[in-house]
Amino acid sequence: MFPVGLITSSFMYKKILGHSVYRLVFFIPSILSSIVWSTIYKEMVSVEGPIVKVLMWLTSSDEPMLLLADPQYALKTVMGYSIWMGIAGNFILYGGAMSRIPVDVIEAGQLDGIGWLREMVQIIIPLIFPTMGTLLLLQLTGIFTASGNILFLTGGAFDTTTISYFIFQSVYKVPETSNKYNYASAVGLVFTMLTLPIVFVTRWLLNKIEDVQY
Repeated sequence: MFPVGLITSSFMYKKILGHSVYRLVFFIPSILSSIVWSTIYKEMVSVEGPIVKVLMWLTSSDEPMLLLADPQYALKTVMGYSIWMGIAGNFILYGGAMSRIPVDVIEAGQLDGIGWLREMVQIIIPLIFPTMGTLLLLQLTGIFTASGNILFLTGGAFDTTTISYFIFQSVYKVPETSNKYNYASAVGLVFTMLTLPIVFVTRWLLNKIEDVQY
């Protein structure tokens, strides 16, 4: 989600052709209920759905793809749903940061003849780095807590189980007579211990980079 959100937000910031339509498409999931949108998404990627039809046409295949019922495609399909759901939030944060960039700075770069990639790397990213750092930390803390999309789309089947969903299953789908709470709690504590060093080291590295004042 991190690189996809940054790239799509930069396209919206540059107001590419059709950017208003793209913004509507990306914001629809955040407007609708998660249950409603997951149901719509499941219909879109079903055997008779438009996404499968397009993929069959692109690959010249007569065999329908079981995007949510085949281990070859299921995880990628769930990741696509997660990215689509998360882009709207990135738009708000990245868009707000990019809108603060002085127009004079962008125009000076254009007068120097820099392209889109160089403008992105040498101008935009340094100026919005504090926002990028905050988003990176938030997404790192969510590495071991991704489960909602799995529950809605596949129920953990077809090689799509995450650590968080595994803990959920351990609590709600194990007989009451077992030590399910002890085991789930132990797993959660172990992965909390793994996450904390990652977050603290990342925060320390990000603080080493000097913010650009403008």
